[in-house]
Amino acid sequence: MTNNPHFPMRLDFAESIATQLQLSSPPPSALRAAFDDTRSRLNLTSNRSDTLDVEPSQWGAVVSRCSEISKSHESLSVLVKDCIAVEGMTMTAGSRTFRHLSDTDAPVVKELRRSGLHIHGTANMDSFAYGVTGRQSELGAVRNPVSSAHIPGGSSSGCAAATAAGVVDAGLTTDTGGSTRIPAACCGITGYKPTSGLLSSEGVLPLAPSFDTVGFCTRTVRDLLTVLRPLNMVDIDLELPSKSHQPSYAISGYKLGIPRSCAQQVHTAFPDIEQTLAGVDVSTHEVSLIPPSLSIPQILTAYSVVVAKEFIGVLTGENRHGTLWGSFRNALDSAREHGLESSVFDETFQTTVGLITAMDGSPVAAARSVIETFDAHVTRVLNGVDVIALPTLGCGVPRLDSEVDIRALLRYTIVANLTGTPAISIPTRDSGPIPMSLQLIAPHGDDASLLRFAAELSIE
Repeated sequence: MTNNPHFPMRLDFAESIATQLQLSSPPPSALRAAFDDTRSRLNLTSNRSDTLDVEPSQWGAVVSRCSEISKSHESLSVLVKDCIAVEGMTMTAGSRTFRHLSDTDAPVVKELRRSGLHIHGTANMDSFAYGVTGRQSELGAVRNPVSSAHIPGGSSSGCAAATAAGVVDAGLTTDTGGSTRIPAACCGITGYKPTSGLLSSEGVLPLAPSFDTVGFCTRTVRDLLTVLRPLNMVDIDLELPSKSHQPSYAISGYKLGIPRSCAQQVHTAFPDIEQTLAGVDVSTHEVSLIPPSLSIPQILTAYSVVVAKEFIGVLTGENRHGTLWGSFRNALDSAREHGLESSVFDETFQTTVGLITAMDGSPVAAARSVIETFDAHVTRVLNGVDVIALPTLGCGVPRLDSEVDIRALLRYTIVANLTGTPAISIPTRDSGPIPMSLQLIAPHGDDASLLRFAAELSIE
């Protein structure tokens, strides 16, 4: 099979990955053979012209509405990301060829219904959740309702856009490297990634099971707490904060860590954070999130290698995950038979998988070693503070007419996915059409402290 002319083999990129992981790159001939093998396994096509049987509406966000008509004024409405099973709905995962008719709700959706929440429908997303811009859905790009000149972020783009636009009260999302918090920051709302495993991932089409986490986006922290309380998933023993914009003594005695490498960005997002917190006996401490033996490019490379390895396993049926896997696999087999869109699986993905194949998996072992070192270091840092504050994005919200630096978008959000810790992105202050965003991370399992701190700092 010949290479796609739009996505040629990137020998320079393959060599860069090997260098970051301190490995020797294989000969170009081996890389090219592995690259072609990847394309064959996925049956990649380009420029498909199939007629879609869904037409996303309302900011390009809503793929399908539930058939339920009645909704009490008291119940909150939730839009479900279209990689999470909703009974009676056809899951698309943002793909033209993937179709999975769900005959049951995912456990987390069942729990939402039991809690009295109204399931509004399913939301558009970057295809197979492999993207962070909100512009990579084969069903059509999602539009940012806060600023039409900027990307909405992804991959939970539809949930974020519909929530920001007031179409629904909340979005049920997934987050593998920032896919809840990135679109929340781009759309000026709140995005919450719980401690990994706190919400069941059964009935969720996986991307990279090592990092996949089910989460929520809401307009405010107050809304998030309202959604979470009936679920009883977190012991939130605090009253909703007043709207005085001043923290209370609910976080008295807390220690806040601010990484020295991004302290300026934190103070840009929240200029008077130290003075504000000092008034309620919260101390701030300088911390370092990157261990001396690693660099940010190494960590980002390690993350991308493991994601690529696990994602190719999902697409080809080698990575079985969850009780609904059998029916997901049938839908994935059918999608591959029709041809997966090459525009989704770009040259970086294909080259990464090709390198892994050509080197018999050694990049994955090296990547996991990097992640283990990073995880251990962050755990030690979090043993000394209650919460860490850092930017949500490693750049400003990208404009549609500019080139998007994917690694900059992921730079700070992947911390919580690599470590399994809870994290939340909250809007802090107005800075044009899209508010500034601040991210908070807490120790593994301490979602209550994270939410308490977020509630006290949020501006609503």
